[in-house]
Amino acid sequence: MPSWTGFLNRLLRQCLSGVAIASLMLGNAGSRDFVRPTQSINEYPFPKFDNRIHNVGKHVMVVTNLGVWGFEGGWVDSFSGESAILEYPKGSRLQFFDYIGIAIGAIAYGDTNVSWSEGHVVESQEFAPQQTPVSRMRYRSTGSEDASERAGAISEEDWIGEYTDTFTSLDYPWVGYDIMSHRPHQPLFVKVTQESYAWSYEYAEDFVLFKFTIRNIGTKILNSMFVGFEHSLDVGSYHSQPWVGAGDDVTGFLVNHQDSARNSPCTTDDTLNIAWMADNDGDPVKGQWQTKPILVGDYTIKSNRSVAGATILNSNSLKSAFGNSEARLAYNWYTEWSWSNIHDFGPRLQGENRKFGVGPFDLSWFGYPWGDKNKYYVMQNGEIDYPSVYTASISPYDFVWQYPDPVKSPKTAKGTWPVVLLSVGPFDLFPGDEIEIPYAIVAGENFHVDPNNGANLPYNPRQWMKNVDFSDLARNALWAQWVYDNPGLDTDGDGYRGEYQICVIDSEFINGQWTVAKAETTYYRGDGVPDWKGAAPPPAPKVWVEPLLNGVRVRWNGSRSETEKDQFLQAVDFEGYHVYFGRDNREASLALVAQYDRQNYDKHVFIPIPIDTINWEVSWQVQNVPFTLEELRCLYATSCDDSSFDPETYTTTNTYHHPYFPDSIFYFSKHDYNTSRLGSDTDIRKVYPGARDPSIVHPDSLTPDDYTADSLFKYYEYELTIPNLLPSVDYFVSVTAYDFGSPPSGLQALETSKMADIKQVYPFINPGDEDESSRKVYVYPNPYRIDGNYRADGLESRGRDEDYVDRVKQVHFNNLPHKCTIRIFTLDGDMIREIDHDKPVDDPTAHHDTFSLINRNGMLIVTGLYYWTVESPDSKVQIGKLAVIM
Repeated sequence: MPSWTGFLNRLLRQCLSGVAIASLMLGNAGSRDFVRPTQSINEYPFPKFDNRIHNVGKHVMVVTNLGVWGFEGGWVDSFSGESAILEYPKGSRLQFFDYIGIAIGAIAYGDTNVSWSEGHVVESQEFAPQQTPVSRMRYRSTGSEDASERAGAISEEDWIGEYTDTFTSLDYPWVGYDIMSHRPHQPLFVKVTQESYAWSYEYAEDFVLFKFTIRNIGTKILNSMFVGFEHSLDVGSYHSQPWVGAGDDVTGFLVNHQDSARNSPCTTDDTLNIAWMADNDGDPVKGQWQTKPILVGDYTIKSNRSVAGATILNSNSLKSAFGNSEARLAYNWYTEWSWSNIHDFGPRLQGENRKFGVGPFDLSWFGYPWGDKNKYYVMQNGEIDYPSVYTASISPYDFVWQYPDPVKSPKTAKGTWPVVLLSVGPFDLFPGDEIEIPYAIVAGENFHVDPNNGANLPYNPRQWMKNVDFSDLARNALWAQWVYDNPGLDTDGDGYRGEYQICVIDSEFINGQWTVAKAETTYYRGDGVPDWKGAAPPPAPKVWVEPLLNGVRVRWNGSRSETEKDQFLQAVDFEGYHVYFGRDNREASLALVAQYDRQNYDKHVFIPIPIDTINWEVSWQVQNVPFTLEELRCLYATSCDDSSFDPETYTTTNTYHHPYFPDSIFYFSKHDYNTSRLGSDTDIRKVYPGARDPSIVHPDSLTPDDYTADSLFKYYEYELTIPNLLPSVDYFVSVTAYDFGSPPSGLQALETSKMADIKQVYPFINPGDEDESSRKVYVYPNPYRIDGNYRADGLESRGRDEDYVDRVKQVHFNNLPHKCTIRIFTLDGDMIREIDHDKPVDDPTAHHDTFSLINRNGMLIVTGLYYWTVESPDSKVQIGKLAVIM
């Protein structure tokens, strides 16, 4: 029977992981592309699914053109070939979600219909890309060197996909079946354009923003349409056992939080409206936070102290149909199939007795809403459910909420598998019309601060709530709102800049009454017109690394870094460059070895409040940029040409008093280090010291001599030589550009990612275009000794401390042709490994490769004498010996 079909599908979903089910349904889930390349679109019965990964910030998140994102694990990025979970923070192997999916419901086509997507391609997978020759997700980036990828970019990492709900089970077998109404999926005929944005900058690295443009492509009005997002929780550590720490998760709804990000003397509550989701206790081990995975019994455990959140951005300002009223937000949670349905549960208001399903154990499920009508009912109910930790504390005499089943409620309050549905509406969508829904996944660290807090559940939820910290989540959620709709910015030019607060800083008693002498206006909400714009560092410079004998030459060009305007400030805010150097490619291993920054200064103004205290406030120019030396001389010296005026002589103990305004007291400080004299107070030099500055040269007078061979301006090209390096080990180099920030607005200086274009190099002379096959290849260490202490000496496995020792061994091949094949043989002539070495000739590692001592069967080789060969494309072969002593 149809109802049993749905029941068995959900049972199957609990027994198999998302990877296994996708493999069963698609036959190729682990590949780079779900479509078999040997078959045409029409021959293959599945649309061209695509999945990509956000990983520039602290989130590692899979997004797809299936209407689902943030999977538990195993989905492969068809662009990079990488697989990922929804991991936060990046590199932690800590996860939060089983999946997240979109849901759209409306009254249309003579019925109540809902299109719903889940992450396991089972029971309710009702969105898919159209079956066209080109249905791949598109990439854009503000930092891309490719102008076509920069065009229209919102963030450092935009992914855009499209999908519709027009398929039924007659088209594809996984499309949902309504077990309550006993009918196949009825499409609403909507097309969704999903855009997602991610950044690496400190203020924005903890969230991923989404914009869903929903278009009615059908022939009927979609009446009272609601849009929702379903979040299936699975919070824990994803190491050797993916379900460690799962099944004990909790959720709630944070309406507001005080002063979460604002740099202001006044306090206020920030409206956030964010659904939060976390582990019930952070998974401490024996009363302590465990930052590295350890084996406890049969399981690998690592503490997950963070919290994830989901919010529909500015949901309080989204308008219903015709703009007459505000849309209403709903936050519902329910537990869903905790191996049996004995613990299925969801909060219910008094008087609500709707049955959500039927099953063999419980004839009136109050958890997961089965069927389109039940799903729509939950999406439109306008409820804001209580936090799940309060489930066991709801009294039988509660006037608002129904009394939970006393058998189920302790388990639910303690933590289970909650599913969170966040929805907004209603909207009336006419044929051809569209609506935009802004949404964000946000996370925060250090939510769990007390390792013993779990003991307060299930019966002391108030104390549990006092022992968790929402401040980081709230701060990040507020920044997500500000990027979506910039406070104080009149986007549409109608004179309205958003909501603000006037904070009185100082008053004077005049004519018998107190009068405001100084006040500060702080905008805390935008004008309601989306901006999708955040402050960004200058574009990263283009970097080249050239190996030298026992050294490295780093060269970069900042033609874009020093000339492009910040899209948020609408001004060039370039401040300088940082050069980082390290022995491995972990950010924490990179040390600052040189910097260049412009000569500029901050002016600190004395603020005589509160009384009897000393307060200084940074004051910049009207255009919100620091002062140059010339500007300060024009303002405060006898003339603009007064070279005797030195702003650094004025300090907190030797202040500057304005001659015409005695109450104006200043001192000045370097905005950064002011290491601006190239080759003098910094080792960085110009590659072309005599090149003309294109910013002061008329464009018509520029000649080919003003450009490099890469068509970049010579004026912005720099170099740094790093000497005295070991030739037998690899090094990593990164050059970043950074801006001057904005202390008056509380925005820190922003820097391009150290990891975005990191370069690996060995300090050997790169032979370039000479006859590569004539160079003698050599191998080291040779012999490779098990007692060589290579790992302890940092000669192998740097940055891979958690990897097993047998998987990080390295034998190095050097002086290789940039393209060749390396083969390793036993003395009997059996080939144990083949390595295809193929790198661009100008790559700083073109002449080098490594052998991991793992054979082609995945096993560590044994003690013995081996032969190696290196064959170049012209069929020249070099032969050598390698001794291994294990």
